[in-house]
Amino acid sequence: MADRIGGQAVLEFGVFGAFLKTLLWMFMDSGTVYLLYIDTLIGTASWSAINLCPFTTMLELLRGVDVQSYYALLSFANGTSALAGSLAGGFLASYLNRYSWTFSGHQFFGIQILFLVTFVLRGISLILLKRVKTRKVVSVSGMVFNSAAVLANRFAARPRELI
Repeated sequence: MADRIGGQAVLEFGVFGAFLKTLLWMFMDSGTVYLLYIDTLIGTASWSAINLCPFTTMLELLRGVDVQSYYALLSFANGTSALAGSLAGGFLASYLNRYSWTFSGHQFFGIQILFLVTFVLRGISLILLKRVKTRKVVSVSGMVFNSAAVLANRFAARPRELI
């Protein structure tokens, strides 16, 4: 899909999905276990896009340039950031886990503050990603909608195929 509509469009879809996942995490508790199924569906598509498309998006931005050094820098920055974020998140989670409060009948724990921070940071990254200009034929949501419309018209035109 990324080759057809552009890596940035698929990457935007992935970041938007990861952005929505944090809302699910905010309201996850023993009474809303069903949100885990929705989380899994969104996470499968969004993290696949996030893991596969940064390199192709970078290639579209750097045509005619020695890409190997940029890819090495991207990999180094991703690895270093993941390590630093994991360590900082672990320390903060162990500290924030001591606190809890109830709001509108829903119990929140201190660790959910990290989910709120993640929500804000992913929203900012989505806004910044939208400012990057690469080849984008159609958005992923537009492609899904167009495909659904074609399938719906096909089933309406040929109802015997449904049997």
